[in-house]
Amino acid sequence: MFLPTFLLTSLLGTIPGTPFKIVPLAPYCVVGPVLDWNDPHSFAGLPFGEKWLYGVPFYLIDPRLNRGRGFVRNREIPINEPATYLFGLVAAREKLPIAVINFADGTQMERPLTDLFPAIRAHPPLYRWRLDLFYVTVHRKEKPQKVSTVFIKGADLFALTVTSSSPASLDSLINRLKAQQQRWKEEQREMEKLESLATLLKDMGQVAILPAVPPSSPLSHPLVSYLVKTGLTTNWTLLTPQQLIDEDFFNASRFPIALYLTGEQFFYSIKRERDAIKALRNYLRDGGFLIVLPTQPFPFYYDEKGRVVGNALEVGLPVSGGWEGPPEGVNLVFEKTAQPDPAFELPDRFPFPRSGDLRWRPVYPPSGEPVDFTYLPVWTLKDDQGKSYGDAIAFLQYHKGPLAPGRFLYVWHRLWSDNLLPLLARSILHFAAKQVSEKPPLKKSLILRTTEPVAVDGVLNESIWKQTPALLLSDIRGRPYPRTIARLTWDSSYLYIAFECEDDDIWATKTQRDDFLWEEEVVEAFIDPDGDGLNYFEFQINPLNTQIDLIIPDPVEGVKDAKKNALWNCEGFLSAVHVRGTVNKRDDKDDGWTVEMAIPFKSLGIETPRTGNEWRLNLYRIDRPKGSENDPLLLAWSRCQRWFHEPERFARVLFAGNPYNEDFRSYQEGAEPYPTWKVTEGKWQVRSGQLIGEDSGTDGWIASGIQTGFGDWSDYEVEIRFRVLEYGSDWRDGFWVAFRHQDPSNSYSLNLYGPKMKRVQLHKISNGVSTNDDNPLVDTSWVADQEEHRLLIRLKGPELHATLDGTEIFRIKDENLAGGPPIPSGMVVLSARRWSGSQGHTRVAISQFRVTPLAPIE
Repeated sequence: MFLPTFLLTSLLGTIPGTPFKIVPLAPYCVVGPVLDWNDPHSFAGLPFGEKWLYGVPFYLIDPRLNRGRGFVRNREIPINEPATYLFGLVAAREKLPIAVINFADGTQMERPLTDLFPAIRAHPPLYRWRLDLFYVTVHRKEKPQKVSTVFIKGADLFALTVTSSSPASLDSLINRLKAQQQRWKEEQREMEKLESLATLLKDMGQVAILPAVPPSSPLSHPLVSYLVKTGLTTNWTLLTPQQLIDEDFFNASRFPIALYLTGEQFFYSIKRERDAIKALRNYLRDGGFLIVLPTQPFPFYYDEKGRVVGNALEVGLPVSGGWEGPPEGVNLVFEKTAQPDPAFELPDRFPFPRSGDLRWRPVYPPSGEPVDFTYLPVWTLKDDQGKSYGDAIAFLQYHKGPLAPGRFLYVWHRLWSDNLLPLLARSILHFAAKQVSEKPPLKKSLILRTTEPVAVDGVLNESIWKQTPALLLSDIRGRPYPRTIARLTWDSSYLYIAFECEDDDIWATKTQRDDFLWEEEVVEAFIDPDGDGLNYFEFQINPLNTQIDLIIPDPVEGVKDAKKNALWNCEGFLSAVHVRGTVNKRDDKDDGWTVEMAIPFKSLGIETPRTGNEWRLNLYRIDRPKGSENDPLLLAWSRCQRWFHEPERFARVLFAGNPYNEDFRSYQEGAEPYPTWKVTEGKWQVRSGQLIGEDSGTDGWIASGIQTGFGDWSDYEVEIRFRVLEYGSDWRDGFWVAFRHQDPSNSYSLNLYGPKMKRVQLHKISNGVSTNDDNPLVDTSWVADQEEHRLLIRLKGPELHATLDGTEIFRIKDENLAGGPPIPSGMVVLSARRWSGSQGHTRVAISQFRVTPLAPIE
């Protein structure tokens, strides 16, 4: 229903008892604001009706009552009234809008709207809109001048109010507006300072905002509200609880910085007992930086069910003690420490607040068992006698232990006052960007197990070298560097390492075992199996295939006696080099060189690793371009700060099976097949060389349970040997397989239902829209017994093909089937599907899983 224009007009006009007249804009509105809550660039949440702002009345047109039209653009507005001031609300389209005022005597005046300031802002601050208030002095003589029309250039006009009162009678109002303009200018200056960090913040990658337990929302935190104005939150991601516990999504490599922006309640368990806390601990172990900015005194105090946990130390944050209210008669101030980081532009002294929530929960240096850490207090609470009550702001980094090299910044909850907000925001961001730039998160990778022999010949023609992740090395000083890729694999006897080095001038002269190869060009591997930073192994190969192997007692004094360290020889250490060019012919142009090495576990004095074991290691290259032999390029996989001997910067590597050819024999009996496979639902264990899955159900149509592979898998063939040991009571219960699985909202799923229906259905979900029982892509039959079967799914571009025991069950081409685009790539998910309301259990046994990449479509 629309309100007639004449009725809208009649509702507006002079406000009784005030000197103001609201100009009716409804007849002149030509367009309307988009009010889509799913679009952060829309005007969702814009208030309508009469609004008093800083003592001035305005009327915002509701477009739903005006045929969708809500503001004026590029049209003259009739006034025909004497006026001394114009007041308006606009959304600027240009940097400097202009008000064009036409008077009844035929004259005209243009006023640049230089003093705009926000009067109404979007809430929540996820939305970007705002309406700015302007006022224009239009009197030129003692008497008010009759204004005929007003035209606003470069802005959309949402409301307009006039007054003919004398300037003297409006002094208090105008002074109020001027004061607000000044505050806005000060805020703009702070914004400019923050904007200077934009490049630095962009370079440091994505920022994760940890999820809050509903109804709390991190988006209401003062820091977020403040930074949204600058656009500095464009690379910030508000995690869902499911994303928090998904290590493939929430990890330090993707999110070097994570923010805690809620009160005292946080998730401890989401799908499994304490899985959220485990996710945070893993994040810190990988070198993540957790900034804790609570809105209540004690972060991590309650769990998701409201139960008292009170153990922030479980994630490494030593916040505790304090009081419920400050002691009476004591003058308390925050004092800046003697040598804080220069990034913190805070006052030297600041009074303790006198109102609001004054519960005090300080942070202290870690205590208890000996632990190696750096602790930097920024603001300490003290009384007149100099007694310390703990720190309100402090930085903490662990150097050893289960959370090393994790980092924290803690800020007491009551410091988010209007006065401190700009300084705190700038200081925190500057400090965080500096920390991440100097010490990026550690690298982390799986070492896939090879299922075929590796010939150590310097030629990387085994299929495993195409399957295993490529590890890119870069110069530790940020200089341009030649492309260098390393790869890792393993079997029951060896750790294999390969390097592919681009090099247009290959140079090496040393040919004797244990020569100091680092004096020329070389590739290196430092290996610390127990991760304690002591007695780690060093292996080097130069382009002439000369070897040196050493044991380094420690990275400070123990590294100095190279001859002594090189007395150790790794028996059975194999290496080979393939040179694409000529070594030591410095007047020609080479292509590069490839290294392949095999390090026997036995000679390291350790047993063959089990799948799931973690080591620390790093991979390096020294390149000495002609003319710069004394200033070599120093390349590392996990970036160092000063030099290569920084074991605290070694990457974390996990020994894994091989999703390309998995027989499950390398896993610990009775354990999950970690880390090659990730359990998302149900119970999964390796038993007698088989993967046994139980009750990993979903009430939808897309498989969930246990997943493997890589997100960039696109064209591939997956072969699975399976047997359904037991079926749940629902007719859909059985063995399900999702493929090209990007996430639960984008995937295909082949579902083999139980003996009640004996059906096979193919489903698809695209951007959250899924097929269902009424519209599967494929619906056919199968025997639904408890025998072993061989399922083969082949994917090439939009063509999807599957056979069961050699018999075709479908062959289709996805050209926007079910109304969504084809799913281009993704992992594989296995499911022992059991509906939540089923009786009994669904159990499946997987004896073989194999993925064969296919050549891309030409």
